[in-house]
Amino acid sequence: MIAGIDLDRDPVLEAVFAPLLKNKPLKINVVALAGIPSPYDAWCSLLDGTHTIFVNLSLWDVSRIQSKGRPVILHEITHFLLRQLNRPEPKTPEQQLQDIVFDEGIAHYVGYPGNRLSLGHDRISERQKAEQELSRALRALSTRSKLSQAEKAALLRRANTGPYWEKYGAIAGMFLVSDIYNKDGPDGVRRYIVKGPSR
Repeated sequence: MIAGIDLDRDPVLEAVFAPLLKNKPLKINVVALAGIPSPYDAWCSLLDGTHTIFVNLSLWDVSRIQSKGRPVILHEITHFLLRQLNRPEPKTPEQQLQDIVFDEGIAHYVGYPGNRLSLGHDRISERQKAEQELSRALRALSTRSKLSQAEKAALLRRANTGPYWEKYGAIAGMFLVSDIYNKDGPDGVRRYIVKGPSR
């Protein structure tokens, strides 16, 4: 099923990352698993030193793979490419959320299944909702926050899991990257990647 996904050169992925990762080969394995619980339909990890994309077959069927497989694979490849840049690990929950906005925002933009160029105009209500929730979460996760560790963990989890448009951190980040790309093209996104998440 996965072999049928057309992964010919993606213009955004190539234009953004090729200048950053010159001559760095990237080998990727794709592993399909069944019986994995939600919330992830796919995820990436290093497995015995090899970049591996895991696809949760419990959440996929042939028609979904054919219609949404390419964007998901592009999304996961983007995570591997970002990892090649060796960013420092976040130390606080607030920094963890900023990393989600950064990393997932870029991956969601590259893997967006619709028209990337009109994304900022087509989904205004989703954008506003995600940005408002992100703003509230950043305040709640600040160092002065009275939230318990469990409450902070739940805020971070919701930033990147659940239904597509409800992952407020990933979606707010996707719109940020969309704005950067529409204003400054691949060069702007590269500058954003080199600068890293807000800290």
